[in-house]
Amino acid sequence: MGVEVYIRLASDEDDKQSIAPFLGRDFWWEITRGYIWENKQPFLTEEETSLLEASRYDDFKDDLGKKVRPKDLALVIEKVKKYLKENEDSLPFEIDLDYKKMDKEGLDTDIIINESRCWLRGDSLYHEISDKINVVNYPTEKNDVDMWISISDKVEIENRLYYLKKTSMFDKHSPKLDEILHFCRLAEQRSEMIYWLFDH
Repeated sequence: MGVEVYIRLASDEDDKQSIAPFLGRDFWWEITRGYIWENKQPFLTEEETSLLEASRYDDFKDDLGKKVRPKDLALVIEKVKKYLKENEDSLPFEIDLDYKKMDKEGLDTDIIINESRCWLRGDSLYHEISDKINVVNYPTEKNDVDMWISISDKVEIENRLYYLKKTSMFDKHSPKLDEILHFCRLAEQRSEMIYWLFDH
């Protein structure tokens, strides 16, 4: 299952009110661990970095003194959002299928090459991308595929049409960041502290 970051009202640790946003593994690694801006000029203070990283649930669950003030977290989240926007062109990006466009045109969203289901290594945070992108088969498929295709809005492979879409780290994460900011405002209105944790 990997790592999950979660945010909760201190009075509602199990989120019985179902108002806490789901954040997930990518958010933990890329945002709370700062992998997006690793090896770049720091823009957060040590204190802000420590707050953003979140506490480990196993170390935290019996220590009620580590609750977070929503205003403090919101200030850091606002700073992260601003950084992602201002540095959008120099930060990593993702290239994937444009699922919305493909669904609209009734196209199959499975990438099939040489009778194998494949996926795009389109995340420049983890894979090499220039003017081409690597396409490989899933490990469970019978035929090996390892090919490079030119990046374009529309590509055709083995008579199948695919639409591609580039997504910046700002576009990827800003909806979740906005959900956190909304949650923090709600906690402030209720004069509540919050849990900001990660769990394996």
